[in-house]
Amino acid sequence: MAYDIVVYDSSRKQAVLELQKLHWGGDIDRNRLYFDWKYERNPWLTPPRIRLAYDRDKLIGMLGAYGSCWELGNLRHPPRCASLGDAVVDPKYRRQGIFQSLARALTADLRRDSFDYVISTSANHVTFRALSQLAHQASTRGPLLQARGWSRPWLWVANMLAKGTFGPKAGAVIERAPRIEEMTKLVARLTSDDRYRHCRDPEFYRWRFRNPSCRYRFLYICRPQLRGYLVVQEWDGGPQPKRMHNLVDWAAESDGVLVELLGTARRMISTRRFRVWHTGDDSRCAAALAANGFRLTTGEPRGPAVLISYLHDSNPFRRCFIDGRDPRDIANWDLRQIDSDFY
Repeated sequence: MAYDIVVYDSSRKQAVLELQKLHWGGDIDRNRLYFDWKYERNPWLTPPRIRLAYDRDKLIGMLGAYGSCWELGNLRHPPRCASLGDAVVDPKYRRQGIFQSLARALTADLRRDSFDYVISTSANHVTFRALSQLAHQASTRGPLLQARGWSRPWLWVANMLAKGTFGPKAGAVIERAPRIEEMTKLVARLTSDDRYRHCRDPEFYRWRFRNPSCRYRFLYICRPQLRGYLVVQEWDGGPQPKRMHNLVDWAAESDGVLVELLGTARRMISTRRFRVWHTGDDSRCAAALAANGFRLTTGEPRGPAVLISYLHDSNPFRRCFIDGRDPRDIANWDLRQIDSDFY
């Protein structure tokens, strides 16, 4: 059966919010906030680039693209990148090729708009397999590590938030808001390799930590200036797993600071699973994670997964190499959960 694949416009927004109950949850007002944040306030791509599938007048599928800014090795000018997300198809219409039709149409739109790459970091195992079948696609997966928090009530953390201090050592503080300028400067000072990573500039942080579906807590070590930070995320409603925290971003100027950040984060979490992505060849980070009880998990669909579409035949890196590195090797990526719109 043939279905219509159409370009999104604002007159279709309410129908999209209704369909996304399957993905984002049943609260329309919350869905509207999330849509507005992701597609209408994105700093790199507006207006929204979304493709919709219709069966006559009924909306049955959606796939969106939101802007992202990736630093790919030592390329002098970062290429224009978009990330795919929010793929959803009405259960009655699945296994009929609708998702593939949406993906082909949307990537063709991005190609016409002079985007160079589609880089996706949020695909579940079903979407990952489907997107991997598209042309000019490279893919790679990495590990997910997990630890249990110590027995410490969340109310205690809330009390410490009110006091503005945290942890056994002076200079460790936990706050509700990001210190954007300080974090940006610390990351710029510490970044010393050419692995592929999403940019960490003030524009990114200002947009990223306004995700209305999540709550973030920011742990800082300052002696007296910022020596390291760690960001802990949990979901604020919706269908995502409860009693789950994720370590979504961090930076530390020394091994000791990183170990202290991780240990303090574990003490603040009450018997909950605590998860983190770890990719690349950073043995110091791996050692700090292991010292704090993180272990590799298996069978989890939400470990780091990267899919890259090369949108132009004239692209000099269409053979899956960017600036001499192979993006199919997860060790060439410096990925954090903050790079995925899922967290």
